[in-house]
Amino acid sequence: MDIQQKLTSGWYNKWIYNRNLRQVGIINGYTTDTYESLHKDFVKIPYRMSNKKNVEDQIMKTECDIIIYGTAPLENGSIIRAKDKFHDKPWFSNVAISMDSNESSDYQSDEGLCYGKILLMAKIEIEEKPPLNLALVQWYDFKFEKNSYLYNCPLLKLVELYNLILIETIDNIVHIIPRFDEDNEYFVNKYIS
Repeated sequence: MDIQQKLTSGWYNKWIYNRNLRQVGIINGYTTDTYESLHKDFVKIPYRMSNKKNVEDQIMKTECDIIIYGTAPLENGSIIRAKDKFHDKPWFSNVAISMDSNESSDYQSDEGLCYGKILLMAKIEIEEKPPLNLALVQWYDFKFEKNSYLYNCPLLKLVELYNLILIETIDNIVHIIPRFDEDNEYFVNKYIS
């Protein structure tokens, strides 16, 4: 197998995934889809920038560090968490995310906010570029298209949709409560700050 076949086969993604899996373990809902999407930025683009000789060495020498961490402060002083053990229990923060005004018509939102559960946080440092602080988020969506609120609180469901977002877009931590008599149904408690 030549170098181009290795790069396009995803070996580099598997290497990153296995390295991070050994560091933090398996996370609830964590899939390789995130690393598949990063393949373009961290393998294909560096390959095109190389001189096509000793490509593996050139890519490995590219200044890019991925640092996975469990806590991060928000601008308002709140601390978000993505830890499988915090006082012997998992803690994956539920957050409100400010949607871009250009995207607001694409999604049903709660006055411009969407909700998600943080599964992983990472800082990506690339040579000569500002670092990216990213969070892997599993999204909540409104449970129903009509009657989306109960007691003036959004009524949500957790969906199998994951995205990397900038931590700076997180507005605040939210208290999301499961509705115990229903399956995959949650309230956003707006009465706790």
